[in-house]
Amino acid sequence: MTFLQPFELLYKAITIPDKEKLHVEYCTYDYNYGKFDIDKDRVLKSETKVKLIAHQGTSGSEYCKSLNDKTVERIKDDYNAVLENLTRFPKSPKYRKQRFFLEGVISGFGFWYQIHDYVFPFTGELIQKRKPTYQEYEELFHQFLNDDNADPAYVKKILNNKNRWSNPSQLLKNARKKAGLKASELKSKRGFTWTDPKNTAKD
Repeated sequence: MTFLQPFELLYKAITIPDKEKLHVEYCTYDYNYGKFDIDKDRVLKSETKVKLIAHQGTSGSEYCKSLNDKTVERIKDDYNAVLENLTRFPKSPKYRKQRFFLEGVISGFGFWYQIHDYVFPFTGELIQKRKPTYQEYEELFHQFLNDDNADPAYVKKILNNKNRWSNPSQLLKNARKKAGLKASELKSKRGFTWTDPKNTAKD
């Protein structure tokens, strides 16, 4: 039975030539019988880990994608099963909680595909619902904020993309204030060292 078993999202896979191994960074989303953790902004928390595995011919983001694609298929199956249960029992706290968890997992996986310029293979009901711009921005902001290994270049590429966001600097300021952070505190975070380059932002 694989329903709602932990989902592994692979971040990085770096080749270690002398050991013929891959250094893999990944995080685990564990439903844990409904006892999963969320932060104060109701963003699903995940546990980041590292493991060494035998080198299998590919590495980097392509290797991660090959396994993440398979996990997304399992997420689809579980999500569709939960939606089916909700059509029969729409007020069930159990199934509502399962849906909340899976949508958090989908958001986490979708974020990884986005920053690596891959097409996210999940085409279900969830991604057909367009969220308000500020909400999309805040979700990405918190994903980066909670990632101790966030690459500042990637963060800037996504959050400061003027082709995607009409006013990214204002969205960043609003997200920062909503998170209760001063400009200097945000700049001290791993993925946000690029912010406020002249140290002139007002808190």
